[in-house]
Amino acid sequence: MIVTIDGPAGSGKTTVAIELSKLTNFKCILSGNMFRGIAYYIMDNKISLDDPCLVALCKAANFEFTIVNGVYRTKLNGYDITDSIESPSILPLTSKVALNAGVRAELVKKQRDMARVSDVIVEGRDSGTVVFPNADIKFYLNADMGTRVDRLYSLLPEDKKDHISKEEFFKEITEVDELDASRKIAPLRVPEGAIVHKNYGELSASQDAIILYYYLTRKGEILKNSQVLSSVNRKQERAGGTEVKQATLT
Repeated sequence: MIVTIDGPAGSGKTTVAIELSKLTNFKCILSGNMFRGIAYYIMDNKISLDDPCLVALCKAANFEFTIVNGVYRTKLNGYDITDSIESPSILPLTSKVALNAGVRAELVKKQRDMARVSDVIVEGRDSGTVVFPNADIKFYLNADMGTRVDRLYSLLPEDKKDHISKEEFFKEITEVDELDASRKIAPLRVPEGAIVHKNYGELSASQDAIILYYYLTRKGEILKNSQVLSSVNRKQERAGGTEVKQATLT
């Protein structure tokens, strides 16, 4: 089974995907961490984005996602890079890495290979539109810009905050959003047929995951109730009655 969770930076998709994987016992593929990992490798080894060896490096890259003491960890070629790629400061370079068609093709292939051997939850920006367009269930997480910036800014190291104000960071994230949404290759979009869940921070990642888990396990029931409510609304509209509000995941 393939479940995708897409959304912009700071929407909470990574933490929700991890919590949902714990509830379902599905393997969690953090595609965003794969692109961040390549961006980190580029920065650490001072490699140019135009270097022809970049695609070959991605092809040879080995990503592992494991839970250690209850914490999800990302390994690249056997080295734990989780802490190194968590800072939002790596986002601008990550978005540029995502524009490289060769890099994207190699990482997409790796994601699809992982999904062939187990049930998976895949988070990213194009998981439900490009990587797995025929996924069994698709989710799209979003939040208002202020909430997203607050979350990401809080994750910055203190020394980084000394050099960038929240207003400047807001502009930086806005530029990342524009780049992700306007790129020609796999732009950020709400996948067709996706369930949109607005994550405004009132709930924890665990609570959000439970909401998504309910949909996974009770999809038939939810759709049936939705059809019943739609029928009631149509009848009441014809009779001039009051509309019955339909429950949603928003």
